[in-house]
Amino acid sequence: MTEPFDHADTNAIRLRLRSYEERCTLLLHAIGDNKTVTARVEQIRDQYIALKRDLKADAAATRRAGKDPACAVAAFFSPAVNEAALHLKPTSGSHPIAGNWLSAVYDARIDICHYLAQLDRN
Repeated sequence: MTEPFDHADTNAIRLRLRSYEERCTLLLHAIGDNKTVTARVEQIRDQYIALKRDLKADAAATRRAGKDPACAVAAFFSPAVNEAALHLKPTSGSHPIAGNWLSAVYDARIDICHYLAQLDRN
């Protein structure tokens, strides 16, 4: 049986999505640590802004790439980054706790993990 997607493409997508998953996980730990969140709010804010910016940039780039279902980018990467970016609605000007960043980042991570699992099945 042949793989329906280009192996190099799927590996690159897998690496990029795992990078996003790791960034979300680190941010979740930082936000969830109530003992240090206030002391590290600027660092956490910078990480949140960077994650939000990068997801939006990748989402915009993949929208321009097209929607060919035979393309791994269209099948896995594009929906993963689009859906994850949509979850990061809390403004970066809000406090990580009051702004409910934990829930937003968690939901983004779930979407990324879902598409990683789908990719791993192919």
